[in-house]
Amino acid sequence: MNINIALSTVFYIMIFIFPGIIFRKFYFRGNFTRQFSQGNIFERFILTLFFSIISISLSVGVILFFRYILEIRFLNSISYKTIINILNNIKAEKIPDEFKTNAFDFLVLASLIYAISAFLGALLHSLVVIFKLDIIFPVFRFNHPWHYIVTGKTMEKIKDKKYLYTNVDVLINDGYKNTMFSGVLYDILLEKETNKVESILVKDCYKYHFPEENSKEYKKKLIPGSVMCFSRENIVNFNLTHVIRDKDYRNIKILFQLLSQFFFFFLVIYVILSPWMDSEFLFFDLEIHGILKKIMFTISSIFILSILYGKISEHFFDETTAKNKENKANNWVDTIVFLDGLASIFLWSIGMYKWWVTFIVFFSVLFICVFVFVTADYFSKRFSYKK
Repeated sequence: MNINIALSTVFYIMIFIFPGIIFRKFYFRGNFTRQFSQGNIFERFILTLFFSIISISLSVGVILFFRYILEIRFLNSISYKTIINILNNIKAEKIPDEFKTNAFDFLVLASLIYAISAFLGALLHSLVVIFKLDIIFPVFRFNHPWHYIVTGKTMEKIKDKKYLYTNVDVLINDGYKNTMFSGVLYDILLEKETNKVESILVKDCYKYHFPEENSKEYKKKLIPGSVMCFSRENIVNFNLTHVIRDKDYRNIKILFQLLSQFFFFFLVIYVILSPWMDSEFLFFDLEIHGILKKIMFTISSIFILSILYGKISEHFFDETTAKNKENKANNWVDTIVFLDGLASIFLWSIGMYKWWVTFIVFFSVLFICVFVFVTADYFSKRFSYKK
């Protein structure tokens, strides 16, 4: 009887507690590992149980997805009836027969629950850190105040800057005199329960030597070694300095430029091939139109795409024209007028306008372009002459 009670206890722990522990272990990682064992015991137990249930529910969803969406009989021996029988046998302090006959399937199910728990914990941690949810929403903030102080994440002064590293100046009293050290902050170790500073780790550490008291002249000596450790008992005070620079968006701009180029060439190839293919992705049927309309559709589409891509690239990626806003505005007006004429040909090629409507619109737009060009040139010369 005692053995059965022990086995039932192990079963409930492995199914309803251990997945939540795995979740918390993968969520509190990196600089926040110590938070795994911090906090109220009852609160940690409730959260562990909650995330265990979430992992079990997701595992059931994965099984149903394989069975009813992909039509793969994944873990076929496990069903609602077998789960109920197992719970009833454990409640009656009996070892379920299903564990003996389908041990491998239950091992796979337990592994799936644990894997989902680990993945979910790691995913949520990455989302909180990458999208800075712990900075925006205090409810997501980790219980490591020194991490936010050291990196300056909650300081408005460096909010829009790129954080590089933190320099630290430490004033030490060795029992005889005060000595100052400085270097790059490697880590701050905290006490487990109180989050008080236990020791400070410094790399590339220098020791300052002042020949005379109250003198501004000093000498710096590099201390050999990888990391210098200063214990709290010897620390008088310390000062942190954030090393920052302006954010560089060049890599992101290059990425968007490459994506826009790929998208542009994809569309160009598509408008060249689609009129001559039986495509299901067009909102009109070009098979009923003649060769002339197909050709005009391709030509007008390529011109429209090229103009739009050129203007977008000039506006977002060309830094040489960024200062000339007035000329850019005039160019956009000319471009819109020209696109209007191309759009009339495009709409005629897909059968939305009659040929004479396209003819009238095209030459009307052409007349407006000529009129704007001539009058703009005339007035610009006149006003520049008066000045």
